Amino acid sequence: MAGFLVLAALLLYSQTYEQFVVFFTAFFISNLIGYAYIVRNFTKPMLRESRLEYERQNDFFNLERLSILSDTCLEGGKSGAFSLAHS
Repeated sequence: MAGFLVLAALLLYSQTYEQFVVFFTAFFISNLIGYAYIVRNFTKPMLRESRLEYERQNDFFNLERLSILSDTCLEGGKSGAFSLAHS
């Protein structure tokens, strides 16, 4: 929702096409930096702790589910949708 509001503001306040391109590029880069920050500081530690807990409990079903999620979202699995976050 916030992304749509920012995009609407960019469209409303940009006087020229060049100004819009500059604003949109800054917005896009800040989104990438924010996404990388969230993945590095929240998602990866959560996945690491979950993996350790599932291994401790010998919960192989949930461990495999976690591996699929991790491979697909963070390590650019088949979809590669979030491969940027691999760091």
